[in-house]
Amino acid sequence: MSDLLNYKLTQVDNEKGILVFVHGLLGAGQNWTQVISHFSRQRWTCLSMDLRGHGKSFHSKEGDYTLESMALDIFDLIKSLNFETGSKVHLVGHSLGARIAMVAGALRPSFFESIVLEDLGPEPVVAVTSRTIKWLESVPVPFMSRSEAKSFFKNDFRQLNPEISETSPLGSFFYMNLKEFSTDKNRPTQYSWRFDYEGAISHLKLGLNKDFWKIYNLIESPIAIIRGENSDHLTEEVLEKMKLKQGVKSYIVSDAGHWVHFENLDGFNKALEAFFESL
Repeated sequence: MSDLLNYKLTQVDNEKGILVFVHGLLGAGQNWTQVISHFSRQRWTCLSMDLRGHGKSFHSKEGDYTLESMALDIFDLIKSLNFETGSKVHLVGHSLGARIAMVAGALRPSFFESIVLEDLGPEPVVAVTSRTIKWLESVPVPFMSRSEAKSFFKNDFRQLNPEISETSPLGSFFYMNLKEFSTDKNRPTQYSWRFDYEGAISHLKLGLNKDFWKIYNLIESPIAIIRGENSDHLTEEVLEKMKLKQGVKSYIVSDAGHWVHFENLDGFNKALEAFFESL
């Protein structure tokens, strides 16, 4: 068994099932806090985690950030929690987490009761990769203080990247990924990336630029695809192609782009509820 991921488990009595939430690139398990708050009240046990190289989870010493290894981390975590035999486990992944969910579903086709893919499909997204690398490179880490970092993301970040919409939570994502570092007691504290930067670039190139159609078609569990109406990550054409697979349901959430569960939380929750009620 590999090192276990940092995780948060919200258990309930008389549960309907177990929802396992997988965040996207540069995210963390806490990205799902509001979604989990809603579904735990609906009697779902909820599990979220920080993927390897993210949040408080371990960084791979070997630089192993393949999606297969990340999927196996999730299986190891689930196994360690000793859920009751016969528990119905549903996997929900956003963005890169959706790609990991595809890989997990293909590795163990009968394990998950269902798989939910939030706003990313099997098609390569090369333009997204190039753009995200540009955004990362525009951040002048390290910062000398939290206030300096906060000022940068409030003012300079969007000026340097005018293509980012005013409503996008990207700057908040990046700011949340800063961590305090002090390598020498005689040197001032600095703030730099919490995540493994080289690992993030690897995620982008291997996890997002690759064609995942073969893997997607190996999934046997029922699939829900939740797309933000204004998404530039999952196009309408790719969504229509994904819907040709048997057992797939799709949901379009209005007033949302790629970060569906941030930009329209209520719409995302309703789509997820509708899918679970259909099973």
